[in-house]
Amino acid sequence: MKTGSNQSGFTLVELIIAMAIVGMTALMLTGTLRFGARVWDVTGNAGDNSDEIEKVQALLRRLLSQAYPLYVADTQKSSVGMFAGEGDWLEFYGPGLQQIGSLGIYRYSLRFDQIGNEGRLLLQWSPKNANDPVYSTVPNEVEVLSGVSAIRISYLKPATADVMPEWKTSWRRSEGMPAFVSIHVEFLDLRRYWPDLGIALMIDRDVGCMYDPVSRDCRGRQ
Repeated sequence: MKTGSNQSGFTLVELIIAMAIVGMTALMLTGTLRFGARVWDVTGNAGDNSDEIEKVQALLRRLLSQAYPLYVADTQKSSVGMFAGEGDWLEFYGPGLQQIGSLGIYRYSLRFDQIGNEGRLLLQWSPKNANDPVYSTVPNEVEVLSGVSAIRISYLKPATADVMPEWKTSWRRSEGMPAFVSIHVEFLDLRRYWPDLGIALMIDRDVGCMYDPVSRDCRGRQ
C-alpha cells in the first residue's frame, strides 16, 4: 500500500504578488490619511480666520452705522464736520460700546499700519471730552487684524437735487457725512478672505448744533 499526503501552499511568485498588493494598499491608506489630516488643518484654520473676520466686520458695522455727525466751530466760526478719511484710514465720532466700558460720545480712528512687508488694521478710541482730566488724552489702541497686505476705503457722497451720488476715495470734514462706507481688505495669506463690507450711516443730523437759517447749516458748538 502506498501512503502519502497532499500538501498545498503558495509559490514564491504568489507570495511576491501578495506582498506587493499589501504594500500598495498600505501606501494608499497612508496617503489618504495624510491628505485628510492636511484638509482638516486647512479647513480648521480657515474656520478660525473666518470667525475672526466676521467679528471684526460686525464691530466695524456697528461702529460706523452709529457714526455721529458731530460738528464743531473752526477758527472762522463756521461748522466743520468731524468725519474724515482717505483710502487707508478714517476718523469719526460715535457712541461708546459695552466693550469699552463707558457711555458717551467717543472719537474713533481706523487705520492701516505697515510694518515691513506685513500690515495690520488698528482701531483707536478716546472720549470726546479728552481734555477732561478724568480721561487720558492718549487714545486706546487695539490691533483688530494682522497679516494685512492692503486696505481700500471708499465713501459714497449722498445725492442732492442737482448732483447724483458719487463714490470717492477720500472724505473731507467740510463734506458732512457720507451716506455709505465701503471697506475692502486684502491679506498676505491668500487663503484668508474678506467679504465686501458696505455700511450705511444711519445718522445724518447733529442734534446738538446751532442751526443758522441764513447759511442753512450748523454753526457748530461754541
